[in-house]
Amino acid sequence: MAVVDEEALAPPQYMHSTIAAFPATAELARRCAVPLGVSIQPLAESPDVPELPVVDHTALGGVVRCSECRAYINPFVDFLDGGRRWQCNICGALMPVKSNYFSPTDASGRRADVAQRPELSSGSVEYIATKEYIVRAPQPPTFVFVIDVSMQAVASGMLAVAAAAIKASLDDLPGEDRAQVGFLCFDSAIHFHRFRPGCSHPDVLTMPDLDDPFKPAPDDLVVNIADNRAAVEAFLDALPSMHAEARSADSCLGSALEAGLRIMQHVGGKLLAFSAALPTVGKGRLRPREAPQMLGSPSEYKLLSPDDDPKAQGLYYRQQAAEFSRQQISVDTFFFSPGYADVASIAAVSRFTSGQAYHYPAFTAAADGARFHADLVQDLTRTTGFEAVMRVRCSRGVRVLNFYGNFFIRGQDLLAMPNITSDTAFNIELEHASEPIAPGSKVTIQGALLYTNAKGERRITVHTLAIPVATRPLDVLQAADAEAVANMISKRGLDTVLRTGLAQGRDAIHSQVAAIVRAHHTASGAQAGGPGGSGAGPAMSLPEGLQLLPLYGLGLQKTTLFRGGNDVKSDERAALVYRALGMPVVCSTPLAYPRMFALHSLKPGEAEPIDTEAEDARAAAEGDAYEPPPTAGFSELRLPPVVGLSAASMDRAGVYLLEDGAEAFVWVGDSAPAALLTELFGVASFTGLDTSNAAMPVIGTELNGKVHALLEALADTSPMLPRVRVVVQGSGTAVEARFQARLVEDQQATLGGLASYREYLAQLNREAATGSAAAAGKHPMQLQPPAQVAPPPTGGFTRQ
Repeated sequence: MAVVDEEALAPPQYMHSTIAAFPATAELARRCAVPLGVSIQPLAESPDVPELPVVDHTALGGVVRCSECRAYINPFVDFLDGGRRWQCNICGALMPVKSNYFSPTDASGRRADVAQRPELSSGSVEYIATKEYIVRAPQPPTFVFVIDVSMQAVASGMLAVAAAAIKASLDDLPGEDRAQVGFLCFDSAIHFHRFRPGCSHPDVLTMPDLDDPFKPAPDDLVVNIADNRAAVEAFLDALPSMHAEARSADSCLGSALEAGLRIMQHVGGKLLAFSAALPTVGKGRLRPREAPQMLGSPSEYKLLSPDDDPKAQGLYYRQQAAEFSRQQISVDTFFFSPGYADVASIAAVSRFTSGQAYHYPAFTAAADGARFHADLVQDLTRTTGFEAVMRVRCSRGVRVLNFYGNFFIRGQDLLAMPNITSDTAFNIELEHASEPIAPGSKVTIQGALLYTNAKGERRITVHTLAIPVATRPLDVLQAADAEAVANMISKRGLDTVLRTGLAQGRDAIHSQVAAIVRAHHTASGAQAGGPGGSGAGPAMSLPEGLQLLPLYGLGLQKTTLFRGGNDVKSDERAALVYRALGMPVVCSTPLAYPRMFALHSLKPGEAEPIDTEAEDARAAAEGDAYEPPPTAGFSELRLPPVVGLSAASMDRAGVYLLEDGAEAFVWVGDSAPAALLTELFGVASFTGLDTSNAAMPVIGTELNGKVHALLEALADTSPMLPRVRVVVQGSGTAVEARFQARLVEDQQATLGGLASYREYLAQLNREAATGSAAAAGKHPMQLQPPAQVAPPPTGGFTRQ
């Protein structure tokens, strides 16, 4: 295989491939069964990745790129004729090197100025866009809030928490003094808020016409924050009391969204919609369509897609998404309903505008307020790019088969993302094109993101991945990455769920895992000298990079996304589907195999930021033998040892934290001592534990503080905080059953969860032998559970 300079590749935080050796032919890819794909997170932020180098080609007359396929120059192009020409590694075209970009090359074709040219030494760079990339002047970052002020929104406390979180975010909004805001409230009517110059409070303009909402004032509905700071803050302070006597239970969310579009379409930006009830009046009104008998039935999957009944107007939100995308507006939706909210229909407006959906079922400020506040502040203040488009290019012989994520597809390889954030991720699935791939060559995938940053500068972020081409099945399989493969098959499984059903989605995941295991069994046996491993000894195991794939495959089938049963409401599952479609590898891995830690046995230094000086000294002393401690989050919190997800691994006198990115449980053994309960919860007995509250109490003790620090660090890679619940062993509650369902290695009485990990491995062993010599009495491949399941990647990555 060709040699690739791994230091020049885009870091896996930006581009994480399922394989590090690309099969030379479609037939070889079929035999290996590993899905060919890449998870891309263009603006990812991580403590172990430095800021992207900025490249300015303005003096060259424009960014250096191929004039044929428009790919950007990168570390894997070849320079010819002493550096006078370069060959594009995407399409193969020969390009002349401009005189002001020329540098002589050595005998190997390496330019003398590589170290001074980030675009030739780093797989991830950011270009300053020249005027050819600017269609209109960059617009100021604009945020329009469409807020439910109905009786339910006020009574639950949602309105008060939203107002407080927005106010707390004003200083840190992207764009600083350039940022603009607008406020639009709704119940059975639409209430516009007009900030006129010099006024301390906005005027309220109420529109009862819901069938054709229009802009009631030519200006002052979206205003600059810096110029109107006092009025904006006064409005947010007064907002809860303005609607304290709310009596309307109706919601005209659909009409309100259209009104929000009207007031910001000239500038674009981000619209945030807060909904406390199912829309009942105006455009986009919906009817309840969840019935108890549908949950757990073969028809349940229909609840996970927008309602296609024209009378219910469920497709209204998906249709509106196209218009929002055209006007460069991204929509984030927040759901707080105590009952059915039809997240699947309404959140489609977020999915197709590169937005995000947040779900707080049966919201109350006491139980969920802190989490909602933190999520909203994070949503508003994180790194955000505006007016974004993303194009993915592949070298000859390879093409993009599918995209998975939250966006609008404008062309075969062009994604429209009105807003893109540091949390935005998507997947591409690759396949072989009709043109063959030359053995000994490299396959190149390049993603280019054009966007406007918070300062109003047009930038182009370019990530390039080069993968050597392999001609042997074992080379492909040994270079596969279990975490990236699990991420990819989860997206493909979700696509199957949305089209045909949950059972079919689980089957798709299992079939993919079984096919990979079978492929390695066959390939290993063939290389060892006989079919089915007859000459390879009594047992073979998956390569290191795939060792955990069976565990992840089983775990995915047991997640809330895929498992059967009638205990998961369709709104919760739909919200998680939309979230999972945009999950990067770092988030999907704990969803497949949650992280569990023993809180009762934390040692000094664990769940605390690492001592950098001490670690540097240890690294210097140990040299190559040094292994950095596992950490999480931007605080680089040292993680305690992970505990296997099985009841057999747990102590009845202990307390454990289990977290999967979407939800977290603090499990309390029925023999936990009073001193431990006091240190963690501030109570001396089980009767004092408030298991109905979704929040872990803050009591100021050292151990309690460590738990909160651990939760925060684990959530640093996630766009939202997990819902935290306390579970007491033997309580027999629905929450305890939900916790037990996340013990991946044990049996659970749910569809998709019936097999334990050992039983699942036995099943895979049997399927690996099917059709091979093993079926005729030879030794089947024996997969062995790892003695200690490794924790999923949290802060760092290892490229296989």
